[in-house]
Amino acid sequence: MLYREQTVSLLIHSGFKIFTDVPEIVIIPSTKLTVQVNDDNVHLMCSVIDANPNTDLKFVWTKDGTQIGTRQNYTIVSVHNADRGTYTCTCSNTAGASAPASVIVDLLGEYSMGKLYI
Repeated sequence: MLYREQTVSLLIHSGFKIFTDVPEIVIIPSTKLTVQVNDDNVHLMCSVIDANPNTDLKFVWTKDGTQIGTRQNYTIVSVHNADRGTYTCTCSNTAGASAPASVIVDLLGEYSMGKLYI
């Protein structure tokens, strides 16, 4: 289930009423990810379900509260122990910022000094 705090604004410009709405987003994949250490890359997408206007969207990715990216998609290259954590995306337009969407990345095993611990 998606939770969304909807914010709608009404602008009056040249006699026209224009409704604006903050973006509604989800992360794909949206479930907890469990991946093998040093395995393939992990691709995360911040998918916009609804936004008005839906142009000039700005994205911010964080991992455990630290900003790591500003594009719609984020890729973790060759997953390492340090990549475990909560990845969160927010999106904004002229109406405001979306509620954050998050996904947890967990690891199947950890490498330490060339050994795999499971």
